[in-house]
Amino acid sequence: MIKIHRIWTLARLDIKRIVQSRASLWFFYLPFGIATIAGLGLGWNGRSTVLFTIPLESCCDSRDKAILGVLHEHFSWVWIFIAFTHLLPQLLFRLQDSFLVSQSLWLRFTPCLPYEVAISRALQVIFYGIWIGILGIIWALINSLIHQVSFTSLLLDVLGVVSYVILSGGIVSILDFGLALGYSERRVIPIVALFVPILFLIVYPLIKDSPYERFFPYASPLITGSEVFTKLFGGVMIHFIMAIVVGILFLGLHIINKKRYFRVELNQMPE
Repeated sequence: MIKIHRIWTLARLDIKRIVQSRASLWFFYLPFGIATIAGLGLGWNGRSTVLFTIPLESCCDSRDKAILGVLHEHFSWVWIFIAFTHLLPQLLFRLQDSFLVSQSLWLRFTPCLPYEVAISRALQVIFYGIWIGILGIIWALINSLIHQVSFTSLLLDVLGVVSYVILSGGIVSILDFGLALGYSERRVIPIVALFVPILFLIVYPLIKDSPYERFFPYASPLITGSEVFTKLFGGVMIHFIMAIVVGILFLGLHIINKKRYFRVELNQMPE
């Protein structure tokens, strides 16, 4: 039977680190703060957007489209910065390190079953995605109210980064096949997981006009504000949603895989 308190005991340490650590202050919250302040400085002079009275090159003659384009780009740079400075070291590397022999031996001294540990890993990934989504919604709401632009259009950026986090975390979890990999080999897995959701975008044109085209998962920055990309590849929301679904599926398969292992009590050992 699953013990919720045991799962929460494992998960809360990682969740607390994501929310309260010094690394989160500099590499998680600060980028959102800078993007929000930069967004507040946007304006329209009748011909192009301006940032604190500095004219910016604009490809749109419409105020709303021009401001939304700049906001999309701001959020994409925040996404890229957080991916390399916080997501990779604070979530993906730590998630992969939990599969190391040293960590596995330490977990054997706890009363947690293997699948309970797997559930705590999944909760850590999902919480990271939810937390970054909450910060993104605050950013979108502030800019939508200040500039009177589409809130749902900005939410597409938020959905993109949430799907990116969950798919990357799911890839790290599903790649644990119990293989005898060394420390250096295992360190490659989070890096692969960091780039795979973006590289899926390169694969997408290869399945153009196929039955799987509409539901192909990918998550990549610097695309939601591109009108050319939208016309070329169609709407991106369904692809972001499918990336979330695939990431959660990977996390679920990881939990099911660990469900095969049970603790053997000493009084049940054969003589």
